[in-house]
Parts: sequence; C-alpha cells; structure tokens
Amino acid sequence: MVTETLLEELLAGAPLIEQNSNPSPPAEASTSEAAADSGPAFTGWCIFTITAEDLNPDHINLLLNMDADRAVQGLPGRPGLWQLNSSLTAQARLDEHLDQLLRRLLPVRNQLRRIAHDARLEFFCAIEKRTSAMIEFHLPPQLLLLIGYVGAHVVCEISDVAKTTS
Repeated sequence: MVTETLLEELLAGAPLIEQNSNPSPPAEASTSEAAADSGPAFTGWCIFTITAEDLNPDHINLLLNMDADRAVQGLPGRPGLWQLNSSLTAQARLDEHLDQLLRRLLPVRNQLRRIAHDARLEFFCAIEKRTSAMIEFHLPPQLLLLIGYVGAHVVCEISDVAKTTS
C-alpha cells in the first residue's frame, strides 16, 4: 500500500521520469525506411478523463479547483465527461505526456481517489505510427505507482497510419 510519506518522497524527489536515462525511443523505424523517410516514426498524445452516468462537470471543476479542457454533462444513457489534455507536442514520449498530466493532478489526488469510487478515471493514450514502424514504450514504476494511487486506468491505442505521398 502506498503511504502519503512515500508519495511525498516521490513528489519531492527527482522528476517522475528520468530525463537523462537512456530509455529506448518510443518508436523505431527500420534503417532502410528511416533513410527513405526523415519524418517521425510516430505521433501521439494523452488525455485524462473522468466519466460517469450522472457526471456533472461543474461539480468536478469545483471539487478539483481546476477547469476541464473539455466537459460534457451526463444525461440518461450517455455518460458525462471531464477531460484534461496534455499540451506536449505529438512527438513527445508517452511517459512525458503522462508525467505532465500527473503533475497537474497529484495536488488533488485525494479528491480523485474519492471520485474514483463512483466514476472511471482513465489516462487514454493514442499513438499513430507508420505502418512498418515498431513501437516500444516504457512506463517507469514511479509513474505506474502514481497512476494507480489516484485510482486511474491506462488505455493505450496504437494504430498504423498509411504514409501519404504527394
């Protein structure tokens, strides 16, 4: 079980992701393709969402003391949505997107844990890659620990995008 002391140590210490570590890049292209196409092997982004049948986004704004980037009032048969977007570029690593979102959310972690009892908290990550690119991403244990601590799920969608030719 994560204690508040351990959580404070993680937050007060080094960044959630180590910038100087030598992780595998999030996407690799074969050498022949990399030479033929100098564009990125992938693009990606992450969002954090809270969803529930009767979700009132204004209530979440007040509870968390922050405004959503996107909000949809819950209606019968349609869940409500409260969403924060990563503002990093599409070429940033997946862990960098998650780190940025977590840094915004960790000050309200206790409120999120309470919300998680009645709603689904989720980090949704999308990666679009060149068809022949191999995607590999690493999520450090500290990042996974903090995501789990707030009670959130992680969903990753990886899709192939056909190269466009002019």
